Amino acid sequence: MNKSRVTITVKTAINAKKSSKKIENSELKKSSKLKNKLFLISGKESLESFLKDENLNSWQLKKIKNLNNGSGFMSFETARGVLGVLKYDQKISDNICDFDSTDYTYFRDNISKWIYRLDEEKDFEVQTLKLSKDALTGFGVGLELFSYGYTENMKINVSVSKEDKKEIQKGLSLGVSINTSRELVDTPPNLLNPKTFKEIIEKEFKNENQFSVKILNSSQLVKNGFGLISGVGQGSVEGPYLVHVTYKSKGAKKSIGAVGKGITFDSGGLDMKPSKFMRWMKKDMGGAASLYGLTHWIKTEKPKVNVDFVFALAENSVSEKSFRPGDILNAQNGKTVEIHNTDAEGRLALASGYNYLKSINKPFDYLFDIATLTGAIKHGLGDRVAGLFTNSSKEGSKLVELSHISGDPLWMMPQPHWTGAQLKSPIADYVNAGAGYGGAISASEFLKNFARPDKKTVWFHLDTYAWTDSARDSFRKKGATGQAVQVLKRWISSIE
Repeated sequence: MNKSRVTITVKTAINAKKSSKKIENSELKKSSKLKNKLFLISGKESLESFLKDENLNSWQLKKIKNLNNGSGFMSFETARGVLGVLKYDQKISDNICDFDSTDYTYFRDNISKWIYRLDEEKDFEVQTLKLSKDALTGFGVGLELFSYGYTENMKINVSVSKEDKKEIQKGLSLGVSINTSRELVDTPPNLLNPKTFKEIIEKEFKNENQFSVKILNSSQLVKNGFGLISGVGQGSVEGPYLVHVTYKSKGAKKSIGAVGKGITFDSGGLDMKPSKFMRWMKKDMGGAASLYGLTHWIKTEKPKVNVDFVFALAENSVSEKSFRPGDILNAQNGKTVEIHNTDAEGRLALASGYNYLKSINKPFDYLFDIATLTGAIKHGLGDRVAGLFTNSSKEGSKLVELSHISGDPLWMMPQPHWTGAQLKSPIADYVNAGAGYGGAISASEFLKNFARPDKKTVWFHLDTYAWTDSARDSFRKKGATGQAVQVLKRWISSIE
């Protein structure tokens, strides 16, 4: 965890950013000794002239012409090794609903086609033409994502120009942060429980400059009145925790409070899930894992913001101590919650996280949470688009736009005022789950009651899936995706 699996070396070949006509033959031949070579190209260019010194056959050059207009990938066996061309040339639609590929997402997602083309030794040199900084970063992210495997990692060796190295390294760094999140989610629940997750966070930041860690264990949570997360975790051998990680940056102008749902396994509690829905519930801590991946990026890049992260960690297990439907739990802020469904436990843990942020009496410019919260959002938006709920349509629109650029898509969801009626209880302040349709909306409304953002604070809730059910793009296998790390990274960079 936390280490790149991609080795970058600098080659002597130049970076052809402006025009293939300016590349001298002698310069093209100054390359590394790696036998495989990949050209990354953006925009409209005459590829035949660009590749004329690569000793391609006439039929290969003829085929290359098909890439002169539009995006695509081609590869050929040559006397030297495998030669590949990955080209991006796409007009982005004005309709954001299309979620067209940006140059960042295109090179991130399609680098897998090239690596699959290579033999067991994933060694190659890269030459670029007119790639933006974002495209180079996306290429680096894609390499790192593809290299990850929970049981076996792939070593990739890449030779690049000195001019391109910096942006590619940024991509690798972001990719490591995403993979850090993925590895946590992929870890079996007998190895990752609230205690071991807590220990991972504590070890990562305990002696780190600009960071501090405070932990409330199960007895401290009860003592301090955090009855919601205590109720969720009371049926498990390993009790719940709230882990508070503080990041302080000198000169920061914005402050953020963030909560991550860390249910390390969700059986559904006494309202038990059917076996087919329980099978992959190790991923129910995907929100906290993505938040942890984000902290890794912050630790590396040191953005000028102040952030208070709260990891709400618990396991929703079945035992004689489990909380029951019909129980009333007491929140730290004095509110009471009647349990309508023990499988709506994530919002209880998140609510305790928000209670904690309120208790430390800090003014926040932004408050948000991230959680694999509802199946309803997946039914509505599919498995790649996260639901975004917010008290500011202006800021929400910015987030949606940033999610499009980063290839980490969000969609802004409605939050009508009448949703609150679903959460009324005759014997408590709220019930923990609404009846009827719109489960993702009522869940968000429940959280908003505990986040309680004032008029100056932007609040948003991300309802994610954080998982791919099959291999796709740069994800080699079924498993965790690190959803929302990329868009949150871009968002923080935009507000610092």
